[in-house]
Amino acid sequence: MRFLMICLLSCLMFACGPATPPDVLTTETAEQTEEEESVNAMTSGGLEISETEETGETAQVAAIRKDYARIEKALKAGILRKDSIPYDCDDAMVGGQVDWYTNEGKLVLAVHEFYQGDHSGGIEHYYFRDGQPIFLFRETDEWQFGGPMRILEDGMEVPGTIDNITEERLYFHEGSTINALTKKYEIKNGEDVDPNVVPNETMVHNGELPASLGMVQSTIATRKVDCKLVEEL
Repeated sequence: MRFLMICLLSCLMFACGPATPPDVLTTETAEQTEEEESVNAMTSGGLEISETEETGETAQVAAIRKDYARIEKALKAGILRKDSIPYDCDDAMVGGQVDWYTNEGKLVLAVHEFYQGDHSGGIEHYYFRDGQPIFLFRETDEWQFGGPMRILEDGMEVPGTIDNITEERLYFHEGSTINALTKKYEIKNGEDVDPNVVPNETMVHNGELPASLGMVQSTIATRKVDCKLVEEL
């Protein structure tokens, strides 16, 4: 999955890389319920949690996992209502699109896809319960020319590319971040890389929610994008 502008530019520059699905975090259990098996069937890596996560937080993650499963099931079944707003903030060289999904009028998922300049961008998936955020999967990509030259099918030689990918997984509970994980890896010349084999690292956090959440919620509430909020991200 690639974001709007960067995907177009990457294709023009022969820099397209493989899409990365927003797999969520998984607790290891001796036995799995049918719902847990459903989650694993729908995701490539499951819910990944820190080995140092406390028992209380693990229980909260388990509840998040169930909500995630219900949202993904409804999304795949096509029963969620989707609304979209594209945006372009010229002063900040930032643009993208906010999509949000509701079930019986309640917000359950928001997807923010964006580009920043010519060489970076990303995508965020926010999941909600009763209007409150419970989980974020964010993938960002910064690409540059580098590595070995590439030979196209027509024999033309073109510069190589390197994509530096960062994935972040944040868990929320009662308006605070309770756990945050990250992983980083490189993709050279669009090579096939399995992000699921890259281990997560625990990120230090102070419980604050991501700045982009305010921008996404504002967009949904007002049906327009505030470029001032975008520029502050």
